[in-house]
Amino acid sequence: MFEAARAGPGPLTHVPPIVSWLCTDAAAGVTGRVFDARGGEVGVWPDCHQVRSVLTGDPGRSPPSSPNELDQSAPAQLLD
Repeated sequence: MFEAARAGPGPLTHVPPIVSWLCTDAAAGVTGRVFDARGGEVGVWPDCHQVRSVLTGDPGRSPPSSPNELDQSAPAQLLD
């Protein structure tokens, strides 16, 4: 059961197909899910939910946070 975990992640080439599919109309209703992909297997993890956030303004109007802003806020506000 743990052999795959011990072996580590597979090649990065396993990720683009699921990412590409998530950008299609067929996956339009998929949101808030965590997937893993390795070889011929794609898995979905149990429902995830947000437990913390960093708010830098109105989410509908403010631009995304920059990496520098996240460097300042994320470690203290998002991580344990």
